[in-house]
Amino acid sequence: MRKVSDSNFDKMISGDKVVVVMVSGEFCPLCSKVKPIFECLDKKFKKAKFFLLDIESGSRTASRYSISTIPVVLVFKGGGLQDMIVKDFDEIADRIQTVVASK
Repeated sequence: MRKVSDSNFDKMISGDKVVVVMVSGEFCPLCSKVKPIFECLDKKFKKAKFFLLDIESGSRTASRYSISTIPVVLVFKGGGLQDMIVKDFDEIADRIQTVVASK
């Protein structure tokens, strides 16, 4: 799984492709449970790029998107935030598909 940080975040989300970022932390038990699902989705959605953002190396990015709890999944398209998934992790695949399918 590719990692992203504050220093390269804007570069990674730019472009026309859908970019999905899971904001998580080493100390977060729920993050450990969601991470395998996220890794499976990385293999399923070939038209999207998937990244992990550790909250400690991405604190400025987390602040910019008002992230106060983890894990959070951010879905971008064309560099703009399209969806923020908090707690509804059983809906991740459907919500990513909606963004991938949108024009």
